[in-house]
Formats: sequence, C-alpha cells, structure tokens
Amino acid sequence: MIRYINPIVKNLIFTFAVLCITSCGSFLDIAPKSDITDKSFWRTEEQLALATTELYHYFEKFNIVDWDNHGDDTFGNEPNKVSSGSYYPTSDSYYWDRSYRQIRKANNILKKAMYATSLPPVKINSYRGEAFFFRALAYFDLVSRFGGVPLILKTLDTEDEELTYPRSSRTRIVEQILSDLDSAFAYRPKGSEMNHHKDYGRITKYAALGFKSKVALFEASRAKYHGFSGYDPVTGIRGKAREWYRQALDCSRQVMESGEFALFEHLPEPEASYYHLFRHGGEGSPETMIANRFDLDIRTHGRPGQLIMQRKLSLTRKAVDMFLCSDGLPIQKSPLFRGHSTGNNQNSEFANRDRRLVFSVWKDNDPTWNGTPFLNNWNRINTGYCLKKYCVWDNDDPVTSKSEIDQMKLRYAEILLIRAEAVFELDGRISDALLDITVNPLRQRAGIKPLSNSFVTQNDLDMRNELRRERFVELCGEEGPRYWDLMRWKKGEELEGTVLGIKILKSHPNYEKLKASNSLNKDGYYVAQTADKRHFDPSKHYLWPLPTKELSLNSNLVQNPGW
Repeated sequence: MIRYINPIVKNLIFTFAVLCITSCGSFLDIAPKSDITDKSFWRTEEQLALATTELYHYFEKFNIVDWDNHGDDTFGNEPNKVSSGSYYPTSDSYYWDRSYRQIRKANNILKKAMYATSLPPVKINSYRGEAFFFRALAYFDLVSRFGGVPLILKTLDTEDEELTYPRSSRTRIVEQILSDLDSAFAYRPKGSEMNHHKDYGRITKYAALGFKSKVALFEASRAKYHGFSGYDPVTGIRGKAREWYRQALDCSRQVMESGEFALFEHLPEPEASYYHLFRHGGEGSPETMIANRFDLDIRTHGRPGQLIMQRKLSLTRKAVDMFLCSDGLPIQKSPLFRGHSTGNNQNSEFANRDRRLVFSVWKDNDPTWNGTPFLNNWNRINTGYCLKKYCVWDNDDPVTSKSEIDQMKLRYAEILLIRAEAVFELDGRISDALLDITVNPLRQRAGIKPLSNSFVTQNDLDMRNELRRERFVELCGEEGPRYWDLMRWKKGEELEGTVLGIKILKSHPNYEKLKASNSLNKDGYYVAQTADKRHFDPSKHYLWPLPTKELSLNSNLVQNPGW
C-alpha cells in the first residue's frame, strides 16, 4: 500500500502555461509564435519533469464508466449508445480532440527537451521517452476507434501543410506506435532502477514494452480476423498479422523474463489476493505496470458512488455465466453448479465458483462500507450484479464517494494473457508448459483447476474459447476490454441480444415491484434491455465515425464506411 503524495499526483492539479492548449478550430493545436515563456522554459531538469508530468493528465479521473458499458459484459443505469448501436456522427469527438491535444504536447516535448543542453543526453532522453510513450498511447486510442488518421509528428504552425494532411493508413499509424514504444523502452529506466517513493506512477522501461505487446496483439487480431486485403486509410495489411503476433509474443516474453513484475499476493490471505488487488493492499504491488494515481487530499475519483449509489456498472447474466466452477468446467458442464437462485437462496450461483466472481460482484447481504448488508433496492436500472472492483470509500461517505484508490491501466496479469493468446493464434496450439506460466497462475489465484490440453480434450472444450474466457473473467469491468476484444476478433454481433440480469426469487423483497413493472421475463430473470434495442451493423460499427467538423475543415479527410 502506497499512501504518500507522489510528484505525479501533486503536479496533476496544475496545467502550466507552456503546455496550455490553444485551438485553431480543428484538432491540430498550434502554439502561439510569441510564446516568450515557452522559449525560456526548457532549461532545467525540474522544468522537463513538470512538462512530462503534464502528459499524465491523459489518464482520466476514473469517474467515467460509460466505456465499460460498450460491451456485452456490463450494463449501466441507462442504455449505452455504443453497445446499443444507436450512435451517429457528431460535430465534435471527445476522443479525437483529447488524443490530438496529447499528441501536440508530446511532439512539443520531443522537440524542446533537447534545449536543456546543461543536462546529460541520457537524462534528456529519459524524459523524451515518456513523451514517446504518451504519443503512442494517444495514436493507439485514435486508431482503435477510427482506423487510419492523419499522422502528425511535429508541432505545427499556421502555414504547415500537415494541417490538411489526409488520413495515413492504419498500418502506418500502427508502425509509428510500435516505433514510439521502442523509443520509450530504449530511453526509460527500469522500475527497479527508479526511486519508488518519488517516481511511482511514471512510465518504466518494461511498462512501455508491456504496452507494446498489448498494441501488437490488438492489431494482429484485427489484421487476422478482419481479412484486410488493401493498404488504405481504414484497414491495413493482412500480412502484418503474423509479424505483430510475433511482436506481442516477444515483448510479453521479455516482460516476464525481466523479473520486474509479478502477480500480487495478499498475505496472510492469499486466497483473497484478487479481491485486495483492487483495494489499498494492492496499490504499488509488483502486478501494477501502469498506474493512474490518486490522493485523497489532491486528486480523488467517484468510482464507489457510481457503482453503488448510481448503479452505473453491473455485470450481465452473460458475464456472470462465463465464470467457471472450481473444477475448471463451465456451469453448463460442471456438477458443482448450484443453479441460478435456487430454492430460497438468491446467491446459489456463487457457490463453488471461480473466486474472481465473488470478488468482482456485490451479492445481497455482503457487508458494505459501514458494515450494513448490501441489498439491491432496484431504484435504478441495473442487472443485480453491481461491480465491486475499486469500490472503496476513503471518506466513509457513499454520497460524496471520494476515493484515492489507484487505477491500474496495465497490469502483469494481462501480459500473461497476451503471451498465451499470441502463441495460440500463431500456431493454433499451446503447450501445457506455457499454460503453466501464463494462464494457470491466474486460475490458481482464482481457486480453479488448471488448464491443460488433456483437460480440454476430455471435457470437449475449445482451447481458443477457454483462453478468451480467461481473459474475459480476469479483466471484466476494467475500463472496457471486452468491447475492444470483440472488435479485434470481429465478434461484434455478440453485442446483440437481450441483456439479462439476476434471477429474482419470489421471496425477494423487490420481486413484486419488479414483476409489476414488467422487468422480469417468464423465467424470473431481470431484463435490463430487450434485443430490439441492441443493434450491431458490421458494415460500419467496427469503426467509429470521424467528427464532421474535421471533415469540413479538412477536405482531404474521408469519412469511415457507412457513416
């Protein structure tokens, strides 16, 4: 547990003048030519540290949970436009604008950090390494949503032709992202070489490499499953799939062999490690690779209140059913499964299950922040499976719900999953030896039987599906990974269908209330959203529409297909 005021957190409350954003009405931010402060700023290490700390503003305040509800694994207190397929082109795009603002900041640092000639080159490049990382992150956010976008690698003036650049190909953007992450890896120090008290939260060498493995896996999957055949702004080159899978495999292997990270173990309760990972006990643990820092006196977030008081994020029936029984079998195959709300037990389905389910979901009668039992009053739309991850009150007030729990943007468990998936997608198989160092440590922590090739064969399972299941249950409710997995695997149609929640017993205090409001189906399951309200169009929904304002300002931009 780390509870000190870290320079990253402290400086996140400032936006200093040098990096303040000016706008020319488009996504490309242009620095004022008469910025005298800027010309005299880039001289000392303190100034470089302040400039690069500003980049960490890109990690949001963790109050927004809408992106979690883009997939089929979670549902909020109202329908989500992305998962419902009801979104449309708008004049502005929050994601487009914030990404290009970040790119402008990073480009500015990459150029002007070199002005600090009194510092040794290794020190200058260390700060530039952070800028390379955040430029890569911003471009990854863009390419994930929009496909190919204009590639801007320098700060711009009003006369620069790059202001009206067309979209670069998706492949070109991805290659730049991977190159920037190589630079971050080359320039940033190892975490073990840094001052953990002073520098915790700053990007490290192997954090950058771990993120590269994530990018490479994402783009390899899109290339493989979307059948790219051309070199155009929207798609990419299918032949890159194997190359990028190999990069994902190699980078994840190097991270594992570095010894810089490990799965979190909570002592003296190792069986509850997954639960404590998302609480104070897990902060600063060896599992954390990239952290979004918070502090109760400086920078807090409202995640607990959004989860409990507002019911903004609940697991779906589909998600809960994905968790295995302790014998390693799906609920449809396991004799250990007790059924959905059987007898007089509203919580019967939680028995003999993967521990991650119990540690991820609030059940009726679970003790809450003040010791009172949790009971879903159904005053807001949800599924009955309110998410528990990161749900910690630091001021004992669920209304104001201030929390200082750090958010893990990347953790070591995902690296293990990346390596396993990359190996299988490359060769169509994975050895038991590799399963034992990737997936099975996660299953052991979750209290379920290990995965092996013989186990898959004997129980008529599919290895690819089981690897994907493991990723699903390990990362569910953590900033929307499920939606992006469906997009890269070309499985968008899984967003369709009725969204069900918990099965309500007739003895439940709210049964009559829900029945009277027609919120239950004939089998007693809560209906969060009907199938007719969810639509996925494969001809356009694998990419988001470009903001129309950018199309009007730059005639060289073209809209994505179908929009």
